[in-house]
Amino acid sequence: MLFLYAQKHISAFVNEEYRNPFYEPGGFDNRRSFSGLSTTQRYFLQHGVTLGNVTRSLKKYNTNLSLIVCGSNKERDSFFQWDYNFSEDIINVLGLPRYDNLSTDDSKKQIVFMPTWRGNLKSETALFNSEFYKSLNSFINNENMHNFLKE
Repeated sequence: MLFLYAQKHISAFVNEEYRNPFYEPGGFDNRRSFSGLSTTQRYFLQHGVTLGNVTRSLKKYNTNLSLIVCGSNKERDSFFQWDYNFSEDIINVLGLPRYDNLSTDDSKKQIVFMPTWRGNLKSETALFNSEFYKSLNSFINNENMHNFLKE
């Protein structure tokens, strides 16, 4: 009931299976039970920065989002290079709000390293054999970097 009556659904996911408790992939689709009853606005807090064509999963007619949060003007502009079909007021530059549990205590020094996912890496084998993984692993385990950060 809370899902149906919520004014806003704010999520880092647009996929129904991750955000909708009534969605059952491969089975009876319970969304038909409330279709048209919910007028909830859907806000999308992205996992990273979108600069490529992801219209396959993010078009307006697939998601009907009320807000898409972008980290920069360049990212916002990229949404108009492809056929997402969102109006300009839906796509907003608000920074990257998904900094989970970061402290606002000014006396605590923090360095945040937040690489984004790669959609083409569909298995552990693909990940561990990728240049993406090798470069991240090299960066994280670099002794010079550790010494620099300690200083």
